[in-house]
Amino acid sequence: SLFEKDKLVFSFMLCTRLLSTSGNLDANELLFLLTGGVGLDNKLPNPDASWISTRMWDEWCRMCALTTVDQGLLADFRANSAAWKHIFDSN
Repeated sequence: SLFEKDKLVFSFMLCTRLLSTSGNLDANELLFLLTGGVGLDNKLPNPDASWISTRMWDEWCRMCALTTVDQGLLADFRANSAAWKHIFDSN
């Protein structure tokens, strides 16, 4: 039998396998979810370093590079960082 602590991990593995087998899970998305994306040097400047950490900005840029993410998301974030900060600060 499974230990109580392993049930959530087993459920996650089962779900990802089912989604992957049915073609509903992109391998790059899963890799990003599990690792946060493997980072190289990010060439894009941080739009507002007062609240966006370097790590957060790098991961945001890597997420936006996924083919399944709307390509306008990064441009909107850079152009409207004050509005995004409002969302970031909200409860």
